[in-house]
Amino acid sequence: MKKISLIILLILMITTIYAETISLQESIDLARKQNKMLVSSDNLEQAAKWQKRNAITQFLPHASFNERWLRLEEDQVMSIPVLGDMILQKKNNYTSEISVNQPLFASGKLYLNYKIADLSLKQASNQNALKVKELDWQTAGLYFQILKLNEINKISQKTVDSYQSHYEKAQIKREQGIGLLTELLQWKVKYETAQSDLASLSNSFAVLLDSWYQHLGIVNDGKELMPVEINLDEVKQNAQLIADLSAEQKTEQLNAFLESFMQTNRNKQNLAISKDMLDYQIKFAKTEFLPTLGLNFTYQFDNDDKLNLKGADNWTLVAMFSVPLFYSGSNYTQYKAQYYKTKQQIDELDNIDEMLAIQAKKTYLDYYDLALKIKTNTINLELAQENINQVTELVNQGMLTYSDLMDAEIMLQSVTMSYYSDLYDFMIKEYELKLFREE
Repeated sequence: MKKISLIILLILMITTIYAETISLQESIDLARKQNKMLVSSDNLEQAAKWQKRNAITQFLPHASFNERWLRLEEDQVMSIPVLGDMILQKKNNYTSEISVNQPLFASGKLYLNYKIADLSLKQASNQNALKVKELDWQTAGLYFQILKLNEINKISQKTVDSYQSHYEKAQIKREQGIGLLTELLQWKVKYETAQSDLASLSNSFAVLLDSWYQHLGIVNDGKELMPVEINLDEVKQNAQLIADLSAEQKTEQLNAFLESFMQTNRNKQNLAISKDMLDYQIKFAKTEFLPTLGLNFTYQFDNDDKLNLKGADNWTLVAMFSVPLFYSGSNYTQYKAQYYKTKQQIDELDNIDEMLAIQAKKTYLDYYDLALKIKTNTINLELAQENINQVTELVNQGMLTYSDLMDAEIMLQSVTMSYYSDLYDFMIKEYELKLFREE
């Protein structure tokens, strides 16, 4: 196990020393450029842009060239007394024409279709911008998680070294006949358990790095890419400022945050757009009760038994006016079905809107709670360090037992890990707050 510990330590040292470093902003820029999910979101926005352009084309005339070939088994002949046989339809008949259709009045269908496409584009644009913010948050999250796990690795390594030292001292005392077997075995269990935990952390660290590389859209070619170390004193000072807020100041900042959230949050904007789209869908269903008007111009320049474009030509202009009178209630039932379906969807959107506001408030309060935990753990860390110093001294004087020293070691390790974990979680929570408002 000692060899395993040394190998893990060596790997971590090589990773830290020889790794190429990257700042948080560089990581965000790289992820925005290469992350596959963001590229996919951009394609969705492009599709919405073309859908809006397609809606515009529905207002414009549509022209088409039509060629028809009618093939019969034989010529269609009608016999007329005295006059003889008359050919009604030859067995081959070709018709060539150009047709132009222009909608004049479609009961608002074309306009509503355009408005829905326009709202879809705004929604896709908002969604794309939100994806960018989510990507920034995920990048920061992975960035800080790597630094946190690296910090925990260092703490765990110190714990292994400490337990190893106590275990070796217990072995010497046992060989000298002044140490208890229970003391030796308990330090051995602590040492080997700490080594096992360190090995597990090393595996988690390797998997986290793979996720990091995949998120940035890069290939791991053997060269390590590590986040730049962060000055945690500045984070601690920032947390201290938040923790020292009075109740009035906390309420004031929370209200300012929620007001900004209400005005700028992309998800809230998309919910409002979704409601507008549902409203247009109800209006669309109402158009089934209204008339439509359109023009059709057809120019036929060939109609004979040979495909030579030299047949007789003629043209027609048709104005098509349609008024729905009685559809056995199908248009009314369709409208009512759409109405209640839309009402149900709006109720769901209102619920999501309320949950989103609650989540925004919870995120800010979690941020405040983390600041309080950091403030408390700063004192706890100082206390745990002072406690182990005193316990070590008393153990050396024979006034306390090795069990007291174990308890002090465990307390120091727990408080230290909690302290550094909260510092990095505090930074992650800061970036999560940015998801709820534009900055």
